[in-house]
Amino acid sequence: MNRNALHALVAAALLAGAGTSLAADIRDIAASKHVKVSIEQAIDTALKVHPGSIALDADLDGHKDDTMDYDVRVVTTSNHVFKVRIDPITGEVIRDKAQGPRITSAPSLQISLKQAIITAQQQHPGSKALNADFDGARGTPRYVIETLLPTGELRELTIDAQSGQVMEDHPDRADY
Repeated sequence: MNRNALHALVAAALLAGAGTSLAADIRDIAASKHVKVSIEQAIDTALKVHPGSIALDADLDGHKDDTMDYDVRVVTTSNHVFKVRIDPITGEVIRDKAQGPRITSAPSLQISLKQAIITAQQQHPGSKALNADFDGARGTPRYVIETLLPTGELRELTIDAQSGQVMEDHPDRADY
């Protein structure tokens, strides 16, 4: 395969992947306009299902069939991971599914996922968190929070999981 064909193939693959991600973001943004339960409330619900657990991730997912849900991943004190699916309209638990044991022990963090979300939303008043993920793999444990501003702009903030300080704050993909 010649070099130009290889570059075209790589570019097409990247665009295809970006299109899928972009479509998912658009569905998530559309879903956010109809939710009655905040991502923080969804986290609280998941933590009630598994008392003493730690929330690692929370995502609002809009689906192709126009349904939506929150997926909240928690790790218990016995180091087992569960994905709790929550209805964003009623706040009811749709499903609680065991994901198995966590490979590494549950992190000991000073800042909770919910606190990181609040910090991110305070950074941009009126914003709404759509997704929040724990990242402990790269040096300093951190949360990555994707927020939707009232203007329609998506922003991605990185919050230090030990200090609660904003480490990064930048636009996330295209504005909608």
